[in-house]
Amino acid sequence: MADAPDILAAVNDYLIGRGIARDPRTPDSALPPLWVEEDVPAPGERGTPERGDVVLGAQYATGIPTEPFRSDVRWDGVAFIIRVLDTAAAITLHARLRDAFLHGAGPGVGGHLAYDMAGRWVLECREWTSLQPLERTPQGRTFTCEFQFQTYA
Repeated sequence: MADAPDILAAVNDYLIGRGIARDPRTPDSALPPLWVEEDVPAPGERGTPERGDVVLGAQYATGIPTEPFRSDVRWDGVAFIIRVLDTAAAITLHARLRDAFLHGAGPGVGGHLAYDMAGRWVLECREWTSLQPLERTPQGRTFTCEFQFQTYA
């Protein structure tokens, strides 16, 4: 049986593999660092190589309960924290996340077809919470969004 952290590892590898994010320990680049199950620093809050004008975090979130007689599948939720200097950057990154997860089976293909997400077979992906503002501070803005992934249990 797969356990919850597997979905986060697959999300991490998938986003890095698609050139949407980078490991926070890799050299500085135009890609946002992706912090998995860690506190997400504000843009510019940490030194090189962790810094970035856009910072992304992924955390395990509440999934969807299994339907009766469907113990072969599970729904795992992943919440994303997006910390940016300006709102436009959050909107752009959110659009890239939507495209990667909802069209993972290929360009122009909706999220209802299965696809391989870095070794984890995703049967369906749903955007559970669209981009929402959480906080505005002198350090920047914080947004969140959430996706649900249906996989084999």
